[in-house]
Amino acid sequence: MNRRQAGRKGGQRTLALYGRDHMKAIGKRGYQATLARHWQGDAPAYRRWLIARGWNALTDELVSREIDRRIGGGEATVCIELPYLDEDQDLPW
Repeated sequence: MNRRQAGRKGGQRTLALYGRDHMKAIGKRGYQATLARHWQGDAPAYRRWLIARGWNALTDELVSREIDRRIGGGEATVCIELPYLDEDQDLPW
């Protein structure tokens, strides 16, 4: 059993023993701790970061599909360039 499997098993056991309300409380405390420790209580900035992270995961998935499609179509090498804008950069427009 690897760490991921052990963590999943432990989480399922905790849910079975203590119920959904307990798990919800754990999640809420974790969110509050992360917000305080890493975001100085700035909830909107944390939410923007989470949304951006979600878009990054979606972009990664779509790019992976496109690479697989093109390699499956016979291309030996595939390169996909994506623009990246940091919040701290001046926008080009």
